[in-house]
Formats: sequence, C-alpha cells, structure tokens
Amino acid sequence: MAKKTPGKKKADPALVKLIKKQEALVLDLTAQLKKQGKKLKRSEAAREDLERRVEKHKTRAKAAKRKYQAIKDHQEPRPVPKIGPDSPLPTTDTVPEENTAPDDSWTVARLRTEARSRGLAGYSRLTKAQLLEALR
Repeated sequence: MAKKTPGKKKADPALVKLIKKQEALVLDLTAQLKKQGKKLKRSEAAREDLERRVEKHKTRAKAAKRKYQAIKDHQEPRPVPKIGPDSPLPTTDTVPEENTAPDDSWTVARLRTEARSRGLAGYSRLTKAQLLEALR
C-alpha cells in the first residue's frame, strides 16, 4: 500500500480576507489606544502642574495674609481729619484769586481752566498767547 502524503489544503479566500480585515482593525485600534494613552499622560501631567501652581498660590496668599495681619496689628491708628469750624482752611496761595486778570505768570492749564469756567469754545487748541488774548 502506498502511503498518502498529506498535502496542503487551500485556504478559503473569504476566510483569508476576513482575517486580514481583523488584523488591520487590531493594528488600527492599537494605534488609537497608544495615541489616547499619550493624551492621558499629557493631561495628567497638566493636572499635576496645575495643582502645584494652585498650592503655590495658596501658600503665597497665606503668607501675604499673615504679613498684612502682622502689619495691621502693629500699626498705629491713623488720625481722622477734623471737619468743622476748627478745621484748617486752605491758604490763599493755593486758591486763585477771582478778581485778578490773567497774565504771563499763569500756566496754560490755569488759563484753560479759566477759559472753561468762562464758557469759551475751542480753548483746548489755543496757545498760551492766544488764551491770554481771549481772556483779556
């Protein structure tokens, strides 16, 4: 009797096609999983960084609060200004006299203020000489 040698069986083409599709799908899903893993690591690192920064700011805020409280505890109260008949009045050199006419000693700002109070139009574009002339 002759021995039968087993031969190679031909694979079903539909089955081969299905296996190749599944292998491609596995490779695609593996790549997506790696990508998502990298995103997760980055987001975890960002979260940890944010937590460190929040803690740092909390620590600074607590230190500033302690410093403010220490200053506040050792500070003398500020005097309250008196308002009434005994309160100091402004001196005459700080308040311009109403009856004096504008002259060359006046600043442009003071001349413009006077022009505004008199209701002159376009005073902001005038030079000092033009303001003096308009106010005389």
